[in-house]
Amino acid sequence: MSFFNGVYLELFTKGFVCRAIENGEIKINRLVAQKEIRFSNSMIEVVNKRMKYDFLFRARLPDIEQTCRFLEIAVEQYNNRSHSALFGFTPQELFYGAIPDKLFFKPRIEQAKALRKAENQALSCHHCALTEAKEQ
Repeated sequence: MSFFNGVYLELFTKGFVCRAIENGEIKINRLVAQKEIRFSNSMIEVVNKRMKYDFLFRARLPDIEQTCRFLEIAVEQYNNRSHSALFGFTPQELFYGAIPDKLFFKPRIEQAKALRKAENQALSCHHCALTEAKEQ
């Protein structure tokens, strides 16, 4: 079994998953995108990537049982974390009917931008003052 950054890589290989399905260790139906599924699976692939990099690659998971228990917690955390792609909502909020509004944060962003500009203009930079004095 290969070991990388605290994770046994064999747990995440196609061969391991196929053997686990065939042996009945994992109770899932394996479907191949664009073959058995006609729609794009790119959104779920983004979630898979986040699961691997945000959770799995940071953990030491020696077997499938611990991996499954760990994933239950990881999925719960992922689903209750706000995401910028969801305009600040969590996946769980959207699942239960929240309607995303891409303009929701626009007034706050504009306000923060104006505040930053005013603060930057109010700053007195000693170096800039010397440069301006020399130019006059």
